[in-house]
Amino acid sequence: MDDFLIVGNRIANMRQAFNVREGFKPSDFTFPDRVLGKPPLKSEPLAGVTIEKQVNELVEEYFKSMDWNLETGKPSSKKLIELGVE
Repeated sequence: MDDFLIVGNRIANMRQAFNVREGFKPSDFTFPDRVLGKPPLKSEPLAGVTIEKQVNELVEEYFKSMDWNLETGKPSSKKLIELGVE
């Protein structure tokens, strides 16, 4: 399972590095309405749940957790080295 998590993390960071190279900015980052619970599900464990945070707050939290620069969106050198994709 640990290997799968590392591979997924590598993929996310490589994808982000590619997007930054192509001009993607943190302000371009959005979440699909479905992820935010809009409209809320009618059944299942998350029925009726909608995320109330602003998208920019979610993006900031996500970028911090991924160790990506909040201004440029670039993955940190430390993270890329850690994942073996420097």
